[in-house]
Amino acid sequence: MKQISSNALGIRLVLIPFIFFLCFGASLLKVYGQTKLISSLNEKIIEINVDKNLGSFTEFQKFGDGLTGVSILALGEETHGIKEFMDFRGTLIRHLVTDLGYKNIILEADFSGCHYLNKYVQGGKIDKYQALLSAAYGIWNTQEFLNTIEWLRSYNLKQDPSNRVAIYGADMQKTVPAAYLSTGVMKLQKPITSKAKEGLKALLNSYNNTSNEDRRNLIQLQNEIEAEISLYPDTSIIAQDFQTVIQSIEWLNADNWYKKEIVRDKYMATNVEWIYEREPNKKIIFLAHNLHISKNPVYNDIERAGNFLRKKFMEKYYALGFSFYTGKFSAYDEREKRMNVFEMSGMEKTNSSEFLLSKTKYSNFVLDFKNAAKNPEPATPSASAPEKKETVAAPKKSVFEATP
Repeated sequence: MKQISSNALGIRLVLIPFIFFLCFGASLLKVYGQTKLISSLNEKIIEINVDKNLGSFTEFQKFGDGLTGVSILALGEETHGIKEFMDFRGTLIRHLVTDLGYKNIILEADFSGCHYLNKYVQGGKIDKYQALLSAAYGIWNTQEFLNTIEWLRSYNLKQDPSNRVAIYGADMQKTVPAAYLSTGVMKLQKPITSKAKEGLKALLNSYNNTSNEDRRNLIQLQNEIEAEISLYPDTSIIAQDFQTVIQSIEWLNADNWYKKEIVRDKYMATNVEWIYEREPNKKIIFLAHNLHISKNPVYNDIERAGNFLRKKFMEKYYALGFSFYTGKFSAYDEREKRMNVFEMSGMEKTNSSEFLLSKTKYSNFVLDFKNAAKNPEPATPSASAPEKKETVAAPKKSVFEATP
């Protein structure tokens, strides 16, 4: 890998002229009187100072003051493939690590695949491009994220081992240990049976339909892996590696994509919780799509990772969603079967959150709904106010419930 793309999915993005950041689960968007609301918003928003790479946030302390008591800070993105989102995430990470002492960073990426990336961050003599590829998710193969990784490595080399920042993954769809078991790179203490090997083949071809025989072989594989897990303490990384294989089996056995999403988000939250409980004194930054970090169901009734984390950690969990009004992003084009650039020219609906926030005085800003809600007047809906507000999520519109 000689070069790396300048955005998450391989296409350079133009500067998005308007970006805003949403904290899910607030009542602020149930609004009336747009002029009055915009005036109120102008008093609450925290400006993000703009430079070439959104690298300046001189008002960070105002934002950081709202994180008192937070143990897990989730940083979202409305769609993968936006350069500015990763640039500003990197800026936030620098502040969170140096100013507020955050020590664990968890990615929407394979749990086991991130071990190699973590070794690089800890100062290991590892090729940085291979380290990125090891996460097994192309959304991280970007120059913007590499800039953050190299900063973390430089930071860690100046710290005692106990004070270094670690990288983890939370996902489990196509878990790396399944591939390692199939090739012999990773082995169980008791060699797996032929039926379990067939189960591995089914797991590694997870986008194919599974037959009844596949399911029986997967059960055999699960039984043998569970026996292996019992040999390790609960805090063992190896045991958790194997646990993600079992999670992946459940994901594969789900009947449809709706059920697969239920399984996936449940276990993303489980894996974040496992990391937290393993190192309870280390605050976490969780990087994932807005959908996964949201505290409430978004466009259907699926409980997302953020739902589970909110129930478990309550006020210790803080979700900061990223969104935008106009700009471009890269994503997979289902019609053309390739990566493509999509452009958002702005929401025309005047009651959309994007439209309302585009009228505020700053081009780039943070809005903390918890603090903004201390002024309840703008959040009072009129009789004609819609119960739901639309926001943009690539490649189609999504609906967010505006709840207290």
